[in-house]
Amino acid sequence: MKGPKRILITPLDWGLGHAARCIPIIKYLLEKNMEVILATSGRSMELLKKEFPQLIILPLSSYDIKYYSNNMHINMLFQWYKVLRALILEHRQVKKIAKEHQINAIISDNRFGCYVKGLKNIFITHQLHIITGNKILEYWINKINHYYIKRFDECWIPDFDGQPNLAGRLSHPSVLANTHYLGPLTRIKPLKIEKKYDLAFILSGPEPQRTRLEKKIHDQIKNLSYQMVMIQGKPEKEEYQRASENLEIYSFRKGEQLNEIIAASELIVCRSGYSTIMDLVALRKKTLLIPTPGQTEQEYLAELYEKAGISFQQTQQQLNLNDGIEKAKTFKGFGEFPYSKNTWKKVVDGLLEQIR
Repeated sequence: MKGPKRILITPLDWGLGHAARCIPIIKYLLEKNMEVILATSGRSMELLKKEFPQLIILPLSSYDIKYYSNNMHINMLFQWYKVLRALILEHRQVKKIAKEHQINAIISDNRFGCYVKGLKNIFITHQLHIITGNKILEYWINKINHYYIKRFDECWIPDFDGQPNLAGRLSHPSVLANTHYLGPLTRIKPLKIEKKYDLAFILSGPEPQRTRLEKKIHDQIKNLSYQMVMIQGKPEKEEYQRASENLEIYSFRKGEQLNEIIAASELIVCRSGYSTIMDLVALRKKTLLIPTPGQTEQEYLAELYEKAGISFQQTQQQLNLNDGIEKAKTFKGFGEFPYSKNTWKKVVDGLLEQIR
């Protein structure tokens, strides 16, 4: 009698978004009696340890990308070697893991080196088209992007196929064979609960920009009279403090806890990271978006939603919460998207049929 199939899941460690959006897939695979092994690094590893303490979680080489500059080209110019090094090392590590644990399939969320010939290899990304702001650089980066994605058997895109969609030209049109649009991929579920907070600050993303944004927010909320909660995005800690009569601060909240906080909040102040956007779609929230400086993907998304009348945006450098909050309330929010929690499950079922 054959035992359950083993699936290795390897999310990228730039911020928490890649790990967070793998959580519903992990839970679904466990429901289907699959054996799931996780491999990642940094805060992504800390997040998954808290969500799945029962699972094997193995270390992979960290990309360790820092966003010191507001210019993406400068950030990557001085750190390109980190990406290349991590890609080479993670490929070696994943081959070893696959052999030692008898892996049947690999699902990689934006880790280009996490594939093994002879296995079923899946790549998750919403960026078929990487935006840089420089057409020549963009052309060559996307050539490299597509070259590596083609090493995988399938490319899963967490977005809607057609209009309306969430990622715009980042994920449309599909220019690769064997792609599947999943719909939103989020651990957040629609909830109807009583309002508790006027504002929820959900922090995330790479350092040092995460810390810089937190400091800016603290400098400006001292005189705000709203009921507020802040999630710092530090899964390595478990701290809570009542900073003032109208401000609660958590270092981190697990999925269900975060779900309840967002659902109980009238307005969300957060990055325009793609995984965060998918969470907002599930709860149909209004937002003030603050793109990570120098991250062209987030800048593009924030501008896309502002032009569509969905969400107001401000830059981190020019953050003015008093003005931003009032303007954000006049936007329509993420309620118009046809959220469906089951779209991606059909694609996962297709993978399971192939490895049985």
